[in-house]
Amino acid sequence: MNSPHARPLHIAAELGHASLVELLLQAGADPEAASRDKPSPLQSALRFRQADAARALRAAGARVDPEDAETLAGLIGERQAPG
Repeated sequence: MNSPHARPLHIAAELGHASLVELLLQAGADPEAASRDKPSPLQSALRFRQADAARALRAAGARVDPEDAETLAGLIGERQAPG
């Protein structure tokens, strides 16, 4: 799951702790933060099917990569506009 290089936001997203995700974001965590083995906290949430954490990250402005749009739509029902 998490590696020594994972950041707290990634770990909270992976484990589905949406309230902790929100707290970390309010404290200034970057919703786009990259780590060595996890491209973004949102991708971590999607990988582990953590809908509430994904919603919290999207509400904070986390960007959805095109390859993740279908997974996001299936998990939380959010559709991305084409282009």
